[in-house]
This record gives sequence, structure tokens and C-alpha cells, in this order.
Amino acid sequence: MFHPSFNMRGGWIFFCILILFYEHIRFQIVNKLKTRDQLINRGETEPPDKSENKNQKIMKKYLIKACYNANGVKGLLEDGGSQRKSVVEKMMEGMGGRVESFYFAFGEHDAYITVELPDDITAAAAVLRVNSTGLVSISTTVLLTPEEIDAASKKSVSYRAPGQK
Repeated sequence: MFHPSFNMRGGWIFFCILILFYEHIRFQIVNKLKTRDQLINRGETEPPDKSENKNQKIMKKYLIKACYNANGVKGLLEDGGSQRKSVVEKMMEGMGGRVESFYFAFGEHDAYITVELPDDITAAAAVLRVNSTGLVSISTTVLLTPEEIDAASKKSVSYRAPGQK
């Protein structure tokens, strides 16, 4: 699967270079975000409320589902739920976003968090950072507004299902 000269040290160097490249690209994208007005003028989106601040940047919404492993649960018991929420809020604010809601839960996932972030790359950076700790595993779902679904339903898509002519 890997080239014979590939070794763990080389793999880590490659990984570090990849992360640096990723952060460079993320920085450029975040600094070139378009204002809501620019996107609307190009017909890419509709404002949910006409009275909204027109210079506000568009934020995408995400649902984050978190699962703690045994050591993550131990840390949660030591820090408490409010402390965990505060840490997540600080992380999101540091990335130009905000936490909309944060709930702990019983069942398949231990926490459900809705956040607003500038873009998918920023969301991916958060997922990579949190999952890299090994104490919690998160998955992220992009959330769409009813208006975005309306716009999507008006797009022309050419598709042929398998087995159909």
C-alpha cells in the first residue's frame, strides 16, 4: 500500500506538512469570505430576514454528535457539563463561530451541539482537532434551512437511476 521507503517518521513529516497546507488554505478562505450582500447579489442565497444586518457574514449551521469513550467520560465527570460547554463555546468563538445549542443525552450519542461556523473547512478543522484527542469522537452534519431546500429543489439535475434508460 505504501512505497517501500515510507516509514513512520516520513509519515509524520508528511502529515505535518499536510496540516500546515490545510491551515494555510483555511486561513485564505476565511479571509476571503464574502458578505451576505455579495452572495445575494449573485443569487446564491436569500436572507432569512430582510431587516438583518446586510454586512453580516453568512454562517453555516452544523449538528455535532459527540460520543465520549471511557476516559472522556472520566474527564467529563471531573470537569462537569457546564465546563465542557464553556470549552466548546470558546473553541467555536475562536474559529469565528458560535454555539447555538448544547445538550447532553442518553442513547447512541452523549451530546448534541448545534453551531454556526463560517464554512465547511472550519467545521472540518474542529472535527479533526476534537477527534485527534482520542477522548471523544464527533461527527458533523451540515444543516440546511427550508429556504435552502427550496432553492435546491429548483436546480436542474440530470440523473439516471441504475438500470433505467
